[in-house]
Amino acid sequence: TTVRCPVTPQLLPLFQTADDFFGTCTRYNLTDHQAEALQFAFLCRDRFWEHLKRSQYNGTRSPTQIRFDLTSFLTQYVWFKKAVSKFITLLNHSVHDIDKRIFNLSDHLGLLLGTIDEAIREA
Repeated sequence: TTVRCPVTPQLLPLFQTADDFFGTCTRYNLTDHQAEALQFAFLCRDRFWEHLKRSQYNGTRSPTQIRFDLTSFLTQYVWFKKAVSKFITLLNHSVHDIDKRIFNLSDHLGLLLGTIDEAIREA
């Protein structure tokens, strides 16, 4: 049997949803704090993406089901997750200015992050 990395299939939907969410948010009148948090989330997203592009497949040499260097992955992933969380928290303080699409995208993004967290714990 082949043991596949449980995180890898979650990454493309995560980045697609993050891009959709961030892109949608840029069309709104954000406060200065929200705009700064969004810019930082973009930066963390880009760093996370660049890290993944440079990552090497570990195959059977990996001690877990995660098939790449878990430590460096977790560093970038946690920074990204914190940046997204901070931005969403700031958005939630201006509920009256934000439409339902943004809330749906932020919920979906949160679910994807939770799915990755679960896959990491189980690996």
